[in-house]
Amino acid sequence: MPRPSRARFLRELETHVDGAYSFARWLTGGSDEAEDLVHDALARA
Repeated sequence: MPRPSRARFLRELETHVDGAYSFARWLTGGSDEAEDLVHDALARA
């Protein structure tokens, strides 16, 4: 199976950032912690 391009991966990732942030905010109860959590998760993706 061919690997998707980096550009395609980033486009797909963008569609989930808002949902990830909302979920992270619900988990942490704060926007600063949520931003850190989403940033760390996206950096690992």
